[in-house]
Amino acid sequence: MDFQPKQELVYGKIKLINDKVQNKETEIQSLKEGVKFETLEKMKLMKN
Repeated sequence: MDFQPKQELVYGKIKLINDKVQNKETEIQSLKEGVKFETLEKMKLMKN
């Protein structure tokens, strides 16, 4: 029996999921940076 095609399909799906996760992690990182920046700006404004 040959499992090759099915295995490649599974690897394809795993890669797709990994890419989506990677994108979400990047998105979350960007949001965190944005929040950090906004917080710093607000702190600067409060000090003045």
